[in-house]
Amino acid sequence: MNVHPPEFDVRHCQLPPPDPGVKIAGIRRASIRGTVRGFSLLELVVVMMVLVATAIIVLPMLKTTVATSDGRQATASEITTRTTLEVLRQAMVGDQGVMENLAHEPDALPREVSELVDPQPPGHLQRNKPQLARFDSIYRIGWRGPYIQPTGKNAEGQPTIIDGWGHEIEMQVDFDDDGQVNAEESRYMRLVSAGPNGRIDTPQDPANMEPGHHDQALTMSDCGDDLVVFLQVPDSRQ
Repeated sequence: MNVHPPEFDVRHCQLPPPDPGVKIAGIRRASIRGTVRGFSLLELVVVMMVLVATAIIVLPMLKTTVATSDGRQATASEITTRTTLEVLRQAMVGDQGVMENLAHEPDALPREVSELVDPQPPGHLQRNKPQLARFDSIYRIGWRGPYIQPTGKNAEGQPTIIDGWGHEIEMQVDFDDDGQVNAEESRYMRLVSAGPNGRIDTPQDPANMEPGHHDQALTMSDCGDDLVVFLQVPDSRQ
């Protein structure tokens, strides 16, 4: 008697599910790699501000000095101030920072450092560019404060950003003091710390907007002991 094997229908054949631990043609590796993301500007700023706050407390207690590239000794207060100025600069010009959010509109830019710690848009922004007063998540433009966390208070008791000597950092942009900011003024926008003497020596007027070494430019001697950081142009003071 002949015994015939049962018929086998390939249409009902199913392969076992793949082992998740097996790498097939680099597919699993690529999918894992696709989930990796970088740090956002906000996350970096928060980390930097934590470091700055720690430095403000700890460094003065240590009373240390650090040699700079030109051979002089930088105090703990100066180190803290320079770090704070760099954090502010990144909040202004970094990816998804103030300037990018405000579409680089000169008359929409902040006029005071204290405005950066406020979730609400500055009053002049609401008047001059109301379309930028609220953040648009689709086009990714508009005010998205606070851009930075306060490290102290100013003379009026408002939360703001202070330097290593405890003084509010100044933002210089409306050089002709007419209540408006044009493209040339925004180009030379800068952050100024009063330095050890606690007095802003850096002049804020149209004749001293551009950094340089000639008579119609801002020089190092014009600034006294101030610490100055330009946001959009190199610091070419001499």
